[in-house]
Amino acid sequence: MLARRCKVESENECEENYFKLVLKFPSSLKPDVILIGEHDKQSRRFSERQKEINKVIEELGGAKASEIKEKLTEEIPSRTLRFDLGVLEKLGIITSKGRGASSIWYKV
Repeated sequence: MLARRCKVESENECEENYFKLVLKFPSSLKPDVILIGEHDKQSRRFSERQKEINKVIEELGGAKASEIKEKLTEEIPSRTLRFDLGVLEKLGIITSKGRGASSIWYKV
């Protein structure tokens, strides 16, 4: 961003000040985003955690949320996992069969 202050009489006498504003959010509010799937037509964006969840489901071939949670490198609340599973399902990456805790998640 550029802030410019000039004297009205002469445009040649200007002070230019550059500054950068960085806002940091907790990862729970705004996780790091990376691009995966260059071959995807829509070039979707996933968080690092969502990418790991996707990989776990792919490796297991299908799993309950509790099994996925056990395989993750970072411990996360069950609610956060359910949110990420919902996001991946909305994007058409995964699907589930069953209801509640007995649901099994699969790659599409």
